[in-house]
Amino acid sequence: MERKLIKQGGGGYTIYLPKKWIDRKGLKGKDIVDLIELDNALMIKSSIKGKKTSFVKIEEETKKNLKEIVTFLYRAGFDEFTLENVDEKSISEIQKITKNLLLGFEITKKDSSSVTLENISEPTDQKYDVIIRRIFLIIREMFEICDKSGKDVSWKKTEEIEEMRNQVDKFVLFCRRTIMKEMYEKNPVFGWELLNFFALTGHSINYLYDFASENKIKTGDTFLMLVEALIKQFDLLYNAYYSKNIGLLYKVSAYRGTHLFGKCTQYIEKAKGKEAVIASYIRELVRLMQIGINPILAELISNIPRRDIEN
Repeated sequence: MERKLIKQGGGGYTIYLPKKWIDRKGLKGKDIVDLIELDNALMIKSSIKGKKTSFVKIEEETKKNLKEIVTFLYRAGFDEFTLENVDEKSISEIQKITKNLLLGFEITKKDSSSVTLENISEPTDQKYDVIIRRIFLIIREMFEICDKSGKDVSWKKTEEIEEMRNQVDKFVLFCRRTIMKEMYEKNPVFGWELLNFFALTGHSINYLYDFASENKIKTGDTFLMLVEALIKQFDLLYNAYYSKNIGLLYKVSAYRGTHLFGKCTQYIEKAKGKEAVIASYIRELVRLMQIGINPILAELISNIPRRDIEN
């Protein structure tokens, strides 16, 4: 929507804020809002936190989608939501979803046909950057476990890998919730893309490990070489993000030719039977490392003063 600038004394300008937004936020005259500058955009952030609630009736055909419904309500920013028309089996599943994926939420009410989930101890949005670092470290550890299991051909840490995947999903959902609640103080598009990268990487490692464990895969030197290369690429992404060094991203990009279209393709061509599935997972992870370049590069460039970019 467009708004016309209204000139005020002293060289300042004002605009009218949309009434629907004011009403939704519960604001009134003389309330304080925060203004956050985002490159060529300006975010208006309300410091008033009203409680956002929802009631959802679960139809019989949607019971198989409970995870998607619950995580959507959480991600959408609701502080309390009640799911109605649920049976004992569904309630048990909702309890599991809450424990594994909803950071700071607990079931506060429950009867034979409904359950209420509520924000009890959710971290503040100031923890966003801390949680991003934690996600990086969890995925790094998942890669390390794959490397060690491939070397000793044990593949015995499936439960540990699954728990780490759940942690990544839980933290990613919280960060997405923070963005949806308009509490994220950077470009939300770049933040969302980085979170997608984390989620896809965590899931791909989990799938690879489960398949290797179930099928007792004996990996060779090529697998180990590619996993070590993945760890190096992920470390470059991590260091680029925190040292704000764009040059490190170019090093990740260099793996595109040598690994994504080179060694990974050769690995798939030579792999036989079930190892070919493992090879395809490895290639997907190498591809994801290339995808991870984009949101990090975009965020780093957006933080460079405009005069430095022009020069």
